[in-house]
Amino acid sequence: MNKRAMEMIKSQKNYYRDLYRKLVVSTWGSFFLTLLLATGIAYQYFTRGESSYYASNAAGAGFITELSPLDTPNLSSTSLLKPDPPEEITKKRLPRMNNNQASQG
Repeated sequence: MNKRAMEMIKSQKNYYRDLYRKLVVSTWGSFFLTLLLATGIAYQYFTRGESSYYASNAAGAGFITELSPLDTPNLSSTSLLKPDPPEEITKKRLPRMNNNQASQG
């Protein structure tokens, strides 16, 4: 074999060796990244705080009440929250100005 053929074979082997090493490094990097993300997800899942829930009336206005969890289901016929006020109380109309008031103001 001549020198040029030997250089070509050597170059080809170096290429495959370098490519294999890059593939191994990227595989290990991917494995450690996956392990890190799985650890983070498990930590978030097991150290989650207690949820808090709030209630308001149907229109979304008025008082916001924090709900407290019950140890047992509510089997009574009475409601846990006060009923919403009647709709005619919540709807108020703005007074209209007549033409004389509009020209003065």
